[in-house]
Amino acid sequence: GSLYKAEEVASPFTSHTIPNVKAGTYSVCAVANTCAAISDVTTLTKLTGTVVKLSDCSTTESTGFAMYAQADGVSVSGGSSATPVSLAVTRFPARVKLMSVKNSLPASLGALTVENVMLINGYSQWTLGASGNPTGAMNPAGRKSNGAGDIIASASDANEATYSFKAVPSGDQTLANGSAAKSYGYYFYSFPNLVQTDVTGAKQTGGKARLVVTASFNGNRYYYPVTIPLLERNKCYEVTIIVSGAGSDDPNVPVTKGSMSVNITVSDWVAGGDYTETI
Repeated sequence: GSLYKAEEVASPFTSHTIPNVKAGTYSVCAVANTCAAISDVTTLTKLTGTVVKLSDCSTTESTGFAMYAQADGVSVSGGSSATPVSLAVTRFPARVKLMSVKNSLPASLGALTVENVMLINGYSQWTLGASGNPTGAMNPAGRKSNGAGDIIASASDANEATYSFKAVPSGDQTLANGSAAKSYGYYFYSFPNLVQTDVTGAKQTGGKARLVVTASFNGNRYYYPVTIPLLERNKCYEVTIIVSGAGSDDPNVPVTKGSMSVNITVSDWVAGGDYTETI
C-alpha cells in the first residue's frame, strides 16, 4: 500500500499519537535509530525493501543500530476514538562479546600471546523488512577481500572492521601460564547468520559465524575459532575461552579436540523496548 502518514519523533520516546487518521485498515510501522535513507519512501514495499547497512550505523547508545517493528491489519474507526498500537522494536544485528581468555597450556609451553580477535562469516546488510537472507558477506572464511585468499591479520584487511575486528593492545596481549583469565570485553556485530549445515575448511565460504582469537606461543601462531550455532537478530552472545593446546592453522577450521574449552551465553538484547503509537 501507499504511505498515508509519516511523522518523525524526537528521541528518546516510548509513545506517540498520530492525529486525524481516517477510518480504515492500516499497516503501522515504527523505525528507530534510522541509519537508512527513508525520507523518500512512498510505499510499504519500498519501506520494507530499504537496505540497512552496518557501515551506516553507530555503536554508540545515542544513535545506535536501526530498529524496526510492523503491525498489519490495524483497524481504525476514525472520529474522536483512538486506537493504540503496541510495537516491539528490535535491532537488526546480533552482538558477540569476547568476555575473557585464559591460558591453561602445559607449563612447559609458557605464555600465550593474544594478537587479535575477529568475527568471520558475518553479514553487513539487510532490509528493513528482513526479507530473505542478509547479504554483504563479512570476512568470509577469515580471508582478505584481495582475492589472494590471505588470512586477515589487521583491521585494514577486514570487512567492516569497526564491527568485526579488534587488534589487542600490546599491554593486554601476554597471558602468563596458569594466571587468572584475562578480561577483554570486545564487542562485534553482524546481521544474522542462520546457516543450518556448517561449512569449514580453508577458503570455504558459506559457513556459520565464528569468533576467532588469534594467538601464539613458542613462536607459532594459531587460530581458536568459536562457532556460533545460530547468530540471531537482536541476541547477545558472550564468549569465554580457555586455551589448553595448539589451535588450528586456519581461522575457518575447528581446533583439535581438547585444545580449548568454550562457554557461550546467549541472551536477548534487552535495551530495546516497546513503542506505543496511538492513531
